[in-house]
Amino acid sequence: MKSPPDHFLNQIIGQTVESVYQVDFNENRDTHLPWLLFITFERFDKYLEIEGGFDGDHIKLDLNALSELNSRLKENDLKDFPDLWQVYEAR
Repeated sequence: MKSPPDHFLNQIIGQTVESVYQVDFNENRDTHLPWLLFITFERFDKYLEIEGGFDGDHIKLDLNALSELNSRLKENDLKDFPDLWQVYEAR
């Protein structure tokens, strides 16, 4: 099934990934936990947010303004609470 021409994913086709941030309970990603990724692209003013759930039955994709990324990273980086979300730059 082809995406309509204005589909937001068409905006990132051909873009070069600049950085990937993983939000998880620990740096070693556990595929059984919910997960959240933030992906930025070179010379592009938006970032891709990908979220998966506990059950593995849903995935959510959003393309957001790059200006919102810092607040989303801070919101999910709870380093003072080891059992809660933390942000890691993916290698």
